[in-house]
Order: sequence, then C-alpha cells, then structure tokens
Amino acid sequence: MGKKRTIGQLLNVDHKNLVRLKEVFETSLSLHLVVELAYGEELFHRLSKVSVYTEKTVLYYFRQIVDGIKYLHEYEIIHRNLKPENVLLSTRDNDAIVKITDYCPHLFTTEDLDMELVCYTTTFCAPEVLISRRYDKSIDLWALGVLLYIMLCGNSPFKSKTGSDLYRAILHNDIDFEFGHWKSISLNAQDVVKRLLMPDPKSRIITPYLINHSWFIELNENEQHLDSVKTNLEHFNKQRAANYFSIEEEKEDWFTSEYAQLPRRSSESILTKPHDDVKVIKIDDKGNKQNNVGSSNQHELTDGILVGNDDNHMKELLEL
Repeated sequence: MGKKRTIGQLLNVDHKNLVRLKEVFETSLSLHLVVELAYGEELFHRLSKVSVYTEKTVLYYFRQIVDGIKYLHEYEIIHRNLKPENVLLSTRDNDAIVKITDYCPHLFTTEDLDMELVCYTTTFCAPEVLISRRYDKSIDLWALGVLLYIMLCGNSPFKSKTGSDLYRAILHNDIDFEFGHWKSISLNAQDVVKRLLMPDPKSRIITPYLINHSWFIELNENEQHLDSVKTNLEHFNKQRAANYFSIEEEKEDWFTSEYAQLPRRSSESILTKPHDDVKVIKIDDKGNKQNNVGSSNQHELTDGILVGNDDNHMKELLEL
C-alpha cells in the first residue's frame, strides 16, 4: 500500500476513543502530524484519584481502550506503542472518555512486519519482539493485557530491577496472580488478563472475541472497593519513568524503542499526486505558498504540506 494512500486513509480514521490525525505536513527534512488535542490527563493519573475504584471502574475504561484498538485492527493498523502515556482522557470532566494517541501512521499492514520500527517501552513489549524480528497485531493484545493487569492491581506484571531482569520475566511469562490482592479480583477479570498475556501470539484472544468475553457482557457484581489499587497506582505513576528500561539503555539491539530512532524522510515527497479530496499547491521549505495547481473542498496537498480546513479545532503539532 502506497504512502499516499496510507496517509489518506489515516485522515479518515474516525473513532471516539482515538485521537484523530487532522493534518499532515511534510517538508524535505521532516514529516509533521497535526492531531486532535485531548484536554484531559492520562487515564492512569485519573484512576489514582477517583473516589470509588472497583472492577466496574476498570471495565468502564478498559472497554473503551479495547474499542479503540479493535477499530485500528479492523483497518489493519498496528498501534505498536500502547502504554499509559498514550491513553489519555478527552477532557478534565468526570464524564471524559478515553482517547488513545500515538498510533503509528506508517504501519498499515495485512501481514507480519519486520520489527525495526517497533516503538514499545519494554514493560509493554511482547515476548516475540524480544526474540524475533517479526510481529503482527497481537503485540497490541499483549500490551492490552499489561495495561489491564496494572489497572486491576496497580503494579506491573513483571517484577524487575534491571532491564535484563525485565527481559527474562517477559520471556518466561513470569506473572504472579497468587498474591493477596488478586483474591479480590473476579475470575472472569483474571481470565481476560491471562488470555491476553499468552506467550504464543496466535493464542491471544483477539478483540472481536474479547468484547464478548463474560467479563464484558455479564453484570459485574464485584463492588469491592479496591483502595489498595489506587495507592499502588499512584506509586506506579511516580515510579514508571524510572522503571522503564529501553533496549537502547541496556546496549542491546533486539528492538528500537523510541520514535527518535526513526530516520528522517528523504527529499522525495511521499505525497506526489493529488487525492480526489485534496487541493494541490506548491510550498517551499520556508513555508511560502506558490502557484495553485488543483482544488477540492477538504484538504490542500502540497510537495511540502498537507493543509486542512478545520481551523476551529485546537491542534497539536508533532514532529517525528
């Protein structure tokens, strides 16, 4: 699938639980993404402050995360970087909804991909990424399992003090469901976590089946307050930056963890021909607009810049 078509489809991605890609700006040196602004905080920060924390609380938000990932997978998009920092809230209001951000625009795929551009923080990295140079959408399922584990107990499923310890824990599937707190969690919820954290990627429960799991569709009567989870989650939020170990920091070459590793785009534009819904103009690297060579009512597409017409929406400019 060509880059031009990929970007055109990404501009059409529209789901309430996904931060929308609004516009794309490309110069000879870099590619810029203009995305919808989520006004709220990270979900994990909100969870650590809610007045009542139960399994229903977890299910309410986790279902929204699953819905967003399910939508991406239906369009053959792999998120690749699902972690707390990328699960935001739409506003600061109590009724804010989940907004997933940072899904990678250049990875539409219908087949396994080389993992060269994987962006996962190691804590959320699936074992196949550590041992292989191939991956598919199931890496997002693994990350969903890690997120849910943390949401249910407030701790990472993998106990480690060093990056090497963390790799071993992930590869050995060393996950503890026996300590005291899990006795307060329903068996259905535990089953969802276990089905997502299967070492074999092909054995993980995919999103269409996941939303039909008993935990999602049966009335959850577990009203036990999980105050200890809030305490754990608050500590997790404070410590997670220090506890995230990238492969780069460990001097290993198993995978690349950050967007900073991505190469700059070449001077050859990836947007060389007009879409039916764009207007083609010419923009030099200084931002000067030149002769108009085409027209439409939705976007302006240029050698250097793709300009949308939605000036009423707050935007955030990101540079890869």
